[in-house]
Amino acid sequence: MATPSGVITPARSDAQYRALVDNLRQVIFETDARGQWTFLNAAWTEISGFTVAESLGTSFLRYVHPDDQQRHAELFQPLIENRADYFAVEA
Repeated sequence: MATPSGVITPARSDAQYRALVDNLRQVIFETDARGQWTFLNAAWTEISGFTVAESLGTSFLRYVHPDDQQRHAELFQPLIENRADYFAVEA
């Protein structure tokens, strides 16, 4: 919420961030060091057909075609090693 002086409080900031992330048409994600989803925005369901709830805790590679899994695992490695901040692949 904004205070009378116009300062944005953490609650409002969190709500605005969540609204922004949930309304993007690109998948925003977070994984753990093993490559398992820990966060997915609503675009995941729209694009993949899988719900966020059923996907969380599973490996991102589960959703990659078997012919492409090795390449995606290699591209993802810099994230796991903290040598990159994002991972982008055009479908």
